[in-house]
Order: sequence, then C-alpha cells, then structure tokens
Amino acid sequence: MFVPAIRKDFLEKLDKYNCDVVILDLEDSVMPSHKEEARKNLYDLDFNRIKNKEILIRINSVDGPFITDDLKLVNNKNPDGIMIPKLDDEKQIEFLEKNTMGMEFVPIIETIKGFFNAHKILVCSKRITSFAFGAEDFCMESEIKKGNLKENPVLLNVISTLLLIAKQNNLWYIDCVYTGFGTEEHLNNLKEEAEFTKNFGANAKLLIHPSQIDVVNDIFSISKDEIQKAKEFLNDFENLKTGSFVVTHDNIMEDTPSYKKYTKLLGKAKRLGYI
Repeated sequence: MFVPAIRKDFLEKLDKYNCDVVILDLEDSVMPSHKEEARKNLYDLDFNRIKNKEILIRINSVDGPFITDDLKLVNNKNPDGIMIPKLDDEKQIEFLEKNTMGMEFVPIIETIKGFFNAHKILVCSKRITSFAFGAEDFCMESEIKKGNLKENPVLLNVISTLLLIAKQNNLWYIDCVYTGFGTEEHLNNLKEEAEFTKNFGANAKLLIHPSQIDVVNDIFSISKDEIQKAKEFLNDFENLKTGSFVVTHDNIMEDTPSYKKYTKLLGKAKRLGYI
C-alpha cells in the first residue's frame, strides 16, 4: 500500500495496516516544493516499529532533480527495497546498483518506452524479484482511458505481455492500482479487477487506501480449500499404479501440468507461511 511520505498522520498508523508491504512514497503523492519535508519525515520515522511488513521507499525518477537526496535517504534508512518509477531502460537500474546498498529493486513499468524495454529492464539485475505495472501514468502517456481492464485491448496486451515476462523469469507481477476506495461500488469494482488480474497470473496488487486491504487480501491469499484440494490431488497422483499419470474428478481430467500446478501451489503456500 502506498503511503505518502508527506503525511505524518498516515506514517504514525503504519502498524495498523494489515498489508504485506508499505510503500513510503516520495514521488507522485508529494508536491515538488515539499520533497525535502517528506524526506525528513522518513529520516525521523523509526522503521523498527513497523512490524510484520516489508518497507519500500518509492524514490523519484532516476533522471530527475531529486534523485541524489533520495538516495542519501535510502542508504541511510536501508529499507527492504526501493520502488523505482518511470523506468525507460536498464541503464537506470545500473546507476542504482552502483549508488545503493544491497536492498531489493521493485521497478514500475509505466512508460511506453519502459514497456518496450521491459524484458531488458527486468532481467538486468539480480536485485529485481518483483515489479509493478503503473496503469495511470501509462494511460496518460498513451492518451487512452483505463476504464474496465477487461474491455481495454491495449492494457490487456500490456498486462499479458508483462505477466509472461514475469513467469519466464520467475518474477512476481504486482498489478496496478485501482483509484476508487471507500464506497461499496468502488470496492466491488476493485474486487472484480483484482480477481481478473489474479486469474491472469498476478501475484499482488498495489493499493492506495486502507479500505482496499481486506478486499485484495481475500483475493490473493491462498485459501484452506485450495491447499486441501492440492493435497488431495497430489495424493491421488502418488497412488496411481497402472502407469497412467491421469486422475479425474467430476469428469475433469488432470495430468502432468496439473501435478506441477498443485506442487507449485503447495510450495508457494509453505514459503508464505500458510502451511
């Protein structure tokens, strides 16, 4: 969840947010005239009191006027990672590798040039294990309306391409923000969008408000039913005796790809602490 670094009142509540990662934002949510104040807020923030969450700092653009002071802050506070906006090519990642300590990089693909260079960007550093898609900036530059993701052919192409890059290179894909919050209509739309992109293969979703957390947690968490189903199917596979590697349930065939899918799901559940 993005938390504007300029808002001390929000920073004081970080322990109360039931999200996996807090992204302390120095970029889009902070006016240029208040960047220094936002950095001071993070210098003063005790990261040790933020329990059971990863801490990312979203820096300003690598090619912009604020990067030097942002990197001084990052190297002083040593968060779990930095979120990197407006990436256009791998040279910007190379610059950060030389000028930061060993924290994780989480690029945001949100420019047209960045999209066409996405593979080069995302495989150029071992410090990249996940990345996000910034639909709002991408739509602004592309002069298209985001609307419903299901009905937007341009964004569907972008998201499906980025997801395939993620799967090919064992990276986590973090889906774009949904900018509505707080009302039943907005939360229902968020749920629909998150379910859609999860079925596409997304691993997580960017958030901008606490009211969105429970909705997205429910969708991206691994349920007890999923774990139980995976265990039952793997048990069926392991007890096959005829030489055939096929099991059926409710007239649906499951074979080698299914075995790999359930094995992968249980492995993920163990890594994330569900088992």
